Amino acid sequence: MRTPTRRVLVPTGSQGSACVAKSNAFAIANAIANASATDLAQRLGLGVLVIVAWLLFVPGDRERLRDSWREVATSARLAGPPADAERGTVRTVIDGDTLVLEDGRTVRLLGIDTPETVHPDLERPQPFGREAADRLESLVAGRPIRLERDISDNDHYGRTLRHVWRGRELVAELLVREGLGHAQSIPPDRRHADRLRAAENDARAARRGLWGADRPTSLPVFDDVPP
Repeated sequence: MRTPTRRVLVPTGSQGSACVAKSNAFAIANAIANASATDLAQRLGLGVLVIVAWLLFVPGDRERLRDSWREVATSARLAGPPADAERGTVRTVIDGDTLVLEDGRTVRLLGIDTPETVHPDLERPQPFGREAADRLESLVAGRPIRLERDISDNDHYGRTLRHVWRGRELVAELLVREGLGHAQSIPPDRRHADRLRAAENDARAARRGLWGADRPTSLPVFDDVPP
């Protein structure tokens, strides 16, 4: 006598994929719970594959994961300076990317280059140079700041190289996002290069500050500024 074959109906499309993935996930979870130490690693590896497949086939879960990644990125941006960042107070501002501390050190902000205002080869300040200097002064002059070291300690002019923070705000990022300078992360000092580049892209898209001018300076970075 032939044993009747049992047919199982499986939903199709993304719903079917979700059901299969969930079924496999539950099966693996149960197997892991009863696994011995010798094969646990192999089962975990298979579990990772199932989770990846689940995310590929279930849009809702994929969107939730993407939202979680955005939250992590936002938290990192709002985290502020590292705990070991040096404290200092600004005595004066020289230009849009250079300041002097109360202890006499001249600090060159990392991650940004602003139009010149006091360069010896210039007859007058470059466009938006004065605006950048004024904005930096409004942000930090006479105020306590935090100084985060990257890799290099000083440049060839003897200036102290630091990422400068005002509270939880990265000062260079504020200036770049407002279109008062462009992102400039010179190796090996590239700790915040990605967030500074994102700030520049935002300013470019909105044509803020110097990105709204035809060609603010002769720097190659402005060669592709639209008319």
